[in-house]
This record gives sequence, C-alpha cells and structure tokens, in this order.
Amino acid sequence: MKNKASDWGGSKLTTFQTCHQKYNLSYSYGGTGLEGIEDSYNRSRGVLVHEALEVFYSSHKSKPLEYRTLEAIKAAVEGIPALNIKEGLKALMKDEIIACLDQYFETYGMDEQLEPLEVEMPFQIKIGDDIHTGTRDLFGMWQGHPVVVDHKSTSLDWDRFFKQFKDDLSLKGYVYDKRRNGVPNCDLLINGIRFKRTKNFACEFQRELISFSEQQMEETPKIIIHVKKEIALCNVEKFWPKSGKQCVTVAGECEFRKYCTFPDEAVIKTFYKQKG
Repeated sequence: MKNKASDWGGSKLTTFQTCHQKYNLSYSYGGTGLEGIEDSYNRSRGVLVHEALEVFYSSHKSKPLEYRTLEAIKAAVEGIPALNIKEGLKALMKDEIIACLDQYFETYGMDEQLEPLEVEMPFQIKIGDDIHTGTRDLFGMWQGHPVVVDHKSTSLDWDRFFKQFKDDLSLKGYVYDKRRNGVPNCDLLINGIRFKRTKNFACEFQRELISFSEQQMEETPKIIIHVKKEIALCNVEKFWPKSGKQCVTVAGECEFRKYCTFPDEAVIKTFYKQKG
C-alpha cells in the first residue's frame, strides 16, 4: 500500500488513550472538533513561555546572555495582545510571564547544563502505512547525555506533574525517532516550570530525565497502530467513553469539563465554537 502523508498525532493519540470523549470533542465533533470561545489562560501562558524558550535556545551561545534573555521575553510579551482573553487578564499575564522568565534565566542562564543541538526541528516517523510529521521542542546534550527536551509548565505539584509523561505516546514518539536515527541512547528530559500562584509570581524549576527501555521503543509503533484502530472503531460506533484522567491536567482543568458535567447542546453553544 502506498504511504499516506499525515501530521504526527502523538498528542492526539495520548488524549485518546486517557479520555476518548475529550478526543472526540477536540478533534472529531462536528467534523473538525471544538475549541473554547475564549483562550485558556493557563494554556496560553504555557504557549508563550514555550515561544520564549524557543527564541532563547535558538541563539544559544551565539549571542550575549543578556541579549538572548531580552529577546526571549520580548517574543513572549508580543504574543499577548492577540490572545482572546479579557484585557485585565492580559496585563496580569504580562507581569506573570516576565517574572517567570526572569527567574528561569536567573536559574539556568549562567549555569545552563543543557546544550541545544536542534531547536524546533521537524521530523518524520514511518509507522505502518503512514508517514507522521512533527516538530520536537529541542534535542541536545544534558549533563553529557543526549536528550529530547520537552518544555512543560504547570501549577500542579512536581510528583503529579512528572508522572503524567512516563507513558506519553507523543513524547515516546520523539525519542523513538531519535533512537532509530543514529542516537541509540537518547532519552527524554522534561523541562518543568511550575507557577506557584503567589502574589509575587514565584516560580519553581525542575527537570526530570525519563528513560525508555528498548522494549518500550519496540512497542511504540505497535501501540500507535492499535490506538488508531480504536479511534476508527469509536468513529464507526459513534461512542466515545469518558474518563476522568484528563479532567485536571498539567495545564489545568480540562477545557471540556463544563460540557462533561452538563452534557447539553446549550453548553456547547455558550462556551465552545467549531474549529476552523
């Protein structure tokens, strides 16, 4: 059979594994899936911090540290006006992001043990008849060890935070690609940023190395094929079982919790809109 081009859906497949109903609402409902009428504050904040770190690590060591930190903060702040959130929250987010990034660069800037080799690098994974394409946050060396790095922000405690990534199919896919393309000892590093919800916008930073066995790597493409078959079955049967595992995630409360609590079309019309 001829290969079909498709987008890397690792995060979608992970969503399906943890909650079939969230997958349906996010990607299938009405043909394109739903999204909130207003942007999620927590998710938007995480995206902007991610964009700042992309700028910071893209110019790693090629420019002075002060210049890179200012450019990174500027990139995040410039993205705030486009957010669909209340104006008062935009001002709050600006203060919170600047404080967070100042603390991050103070923590890691002068003593950074992470050496970037690739930033926002596209990749391909051939699994079954599909060629999946995607983009990794970062690949580099951490304390002399090759790692795929994924930036994650949260308000959860560290134990609950890191546990959510040990079986994340999306992140396994990133490592699988590197292991099968010349970096056999590559592992995963979660670059954690925790907002403590204090008046002075205090943040904590922690990194967790997650190693996958070769057996786990061999199972990864099989799991992906199996999950895609389950999605096809749910589509045929028009039945998407609900799970509570994603009611609260690393980014905060699930955006579809209102609908899951009160499953009525009026809730959809009030709080959500069709994607696209």
